[in-house]
Amino acid sequence: MRAALLACALLLGAAGAVAQPGTLAGRVTATDGAAALAGASVRLRGTALGTAADSDGRFEITGIPGGDYEVVVSSVGFRTATRTIAVPTGGRAEIEVALEEEPLAAGEVVVAARRAQTATKSDAPVLLIPQSVAVVPAAVLEAQGARDVGRALRNVSGVAVASREQPFAELVLRGFKADPSGSFRRNGVEVAHYHDALRANVERVEVLKGPASVLYGRIEPGGVVNFVTARPLAVRRYEAEGEGGSYGTARARTDATGPVPFARDVRYRLIGSIERAGSFRDEVASSSAFAAPVLAGGLGRRVTWTVEGEVERAEAVMDPGIVVADSTLPDAFERAPFYGEPEATHLFRTLFGMSTVEVALGRGWGLRQTASAGRYTRDRPLVRIDSLLVEGRVARSFRREVSRYRYLQAESVVAGRLRTGALDHHLALGVEVNRLGIALSGEAPLVSEGDTVRFAALAPVPIDAPTSTGLPPAAERVEYVRADGVGWNVGAYAQHRLTAPLPRTLGGGQAHLVLAGRLSRVTAEAEWFALARTEDTPAGLNRREVAVTALTPSVGIVVEPRPGVSLYASYVRSFNPIFQQVDAQGRPFEPTRGEQVEAGAKAELLGGRLTATLAAFHLVKRGALSREPGGFYVQTGAQRSRGVEADVLGEPLPGLTVVGALTLLDAVVTEDEVIAAGNRLPGAARVSGRLWAEYRLQEGLLAGLALSGGVYALGSRFGTLRNDLEVPGYAIVDFGLAYAAGERAHLRLSVENALDADYVVSAARLPETGESPPLVNGWPGVPRTIRLTATVRR
Repeated sequence: MRAALLACALLLGAAGAVAQPGTLAGRVTATDGAAALAGASVRLRGTALGTAADSDGRFEITGIPGGDYEVVVSSVGFRTATRTIAVPTGGRAEIEVALEEEPLAAGEVVVAARRAQTATKSDAPVLLIPQSVAVVPAAVLEAQGARDVGRALRNVSGVAVASREQPFAELVLRGFKADPSGSFRRNGVEVAHYHDALRANVERVEVLKGPASVLYGRIEPGGVVNFVTARPLAVRRYEAEGEGGSYGTARARTDATGPVPFARDVRYRLIGSIERAGSFRDEVASSSAFAAPVLAGGLGRRVTWTVEGEVERAEAVMDPGIVVADSTLPDAFERAPFYGEPEATHLFRTLFGMSTVEVALGRGWGLRQTASAGRYTRDRPLVRIDSLLVEGRVARSFRREVSRYRYLQAESVVAGRLRTGALDHHLALGVEVNRLGIALSGEAPLVSEGDTVRFAALAPVPIDAPTSTGLPPAAERVEYVRADGVGWNVGAYAQHRLTAPLPRTLGGGQAHLVLAGRLSRVTAEAEWFALARTEDTPAGLNRREVAVTALTPSVGIVVEPRPGVSLYASYVRSFNPIFQQVDAQGRPFEPTRGEQVEAGAKAELLGGRLTATLAAFHLVKRGALSREPGGFYVQTGAQRSRGVEADVLGEPLPGLTVVGALTLLDAVVTEDEVIAAGNRLPGAARVSGRLWAEYRLQEGLLAGLALSGGVYALGSRFGTLRNDLEVPGYAIVDFGLAYAAGERAHLRLSVENALDADYVVSAARLPETGESPPLVNGWPGVPRTIRLTATVRR
């Protein structure tokens, strides 16, 4: 790393002899000139230079060698425009571009994944990010009919579903389990991820792989998932969608956007959905209702604002999985038997609001201020499988847990550019404050045995033919746990991307040195009281206090030997305080620490129509927890994940969209007093991959017809950290057929798991009790599923 930094310094020092580059600036609007086209793409054909227009439609591209260029300007819903302009050496050229409206044909594929905001907290070219970042755009999500986060992220290497025990996907990012209350963001703001639906307003999903504490403070080292939501458009558009499918699934979605009548420069967007989903599992069903309003506008030419909100209510019958009395896991479970209770319905409610104000300060500098508040309620009636009784009946227990999360967030970021000689500086300075409040309560039927209290058993059910026995009435339940806590995540961070042209003697191109650092202060305090011991707390009163100060640096080098190609290397760190788990005496643990070295290459091929990333990484997590058999957690572990990832996305030919992802992963325990060194991390398959394509006919009688298909494969992995249960690998084949009848109507037929493969999503081994034989508890995969979706737009 030192040698690389020295080489970069020498390159930057030699840059002074190169001719002074020029600047191109301007504004993009709709044809009438009144509506600014925020986010419009502006790029110089045949180069890697480009940017996106800000909220006022303004843009600036620096570091341009003097000469004549073709400027390509595009925005979704408008015709692409091309202009020729001369950029003077060391000077400045300006241009105004007005785009003509061209509403998208229903189902038209637009793949634009060359920029991302998750890795820099500002819209930045993926080529210049010295870390692997994957973008799944709206066009791919729509073409695949992705309805949940787990399926959407099949398109990303290094990401897999570890479990579906709850009605949401527990994800594995580069071998490490994601934290449902810390690894997920909505437009960069932390959210609780306890419901797996891909909400109807999500425009694209971005995944920054590896440690990200330099931007987000506390976080697990595997990475961060950011859901970017749809913004209001300057043109009026209405869309309605209806869907029906296997197992009685039905869904309706509406989307309305455009200028607000009688309000100058104010735009709106309102997206809503309702869904009722059945299941191949007996008694299991879910439903949800969602609405997301957004308003956006401006105050003069320099100030823009956005106010947005979300409200959601989702229910799902809890599925405790299927049990098998065997010492090994079968290749597939019977799909139907239900060992839970239909009354045990998981409830998740969301109420979220966010405001954003952006101020153009001039000379390429701007201020961005966000403030948000969110409230999430998670009500879980848990029917747990405990053991297998001698007479072949399954023993179960019941708990009801209610968790309430309250988020408050504020962030101020000043970002801009400046030049010193031949060097171009991109700077960002930010201050962020997050407050998280948690309230937890639980009730269950309890029984006393001497001085101890334990959970009472439900009526056992036959293992071969389980039937509902009902939940204990409320009068028989006792509050067994209550907790209240509050935590603060306060941080100040700085990012600096230093860019210089490489000397012609080295072949030309550009070099970038990316430096970032964050100083974080995380505090939390909580009071827990438990009548009965649980996995996370001993019985009695327990007070917990956590205070962590962390400095997390990041350094990266990016070299662009020619336009559209970059080579990079980076070093990053992360930390994550442990709030919920404690040791046998009720004492909190030290925070986990992550450290990663990564190197790779990125390319825009075929004139930018195809993007590709190849990355190799070595990631270490220290302070990992292990659980003693039948006991509490202990903090003795170190874990390591290393591997190679490849991602491809784009339109290599007109009408052809391709998505590819491949992961080779080695994630193991390296140190632990409880777990054997060398054990593989649960849910981390050695090999996984995704290949999907759609081809839309462009001409002739069948113009508008699209055929799609793909395969997703996941290798064998272990269900437990002890590696005493191996889950077989599987492959799923999907097919699709779509037809766009002009610009107004679109039909899509989706067939998931078209070959009806039997497979297991996740599994665990329950502890043996007395003379009880071993018991395997697992969750089968979804069989063949067919959905028909109709969309109309005007």
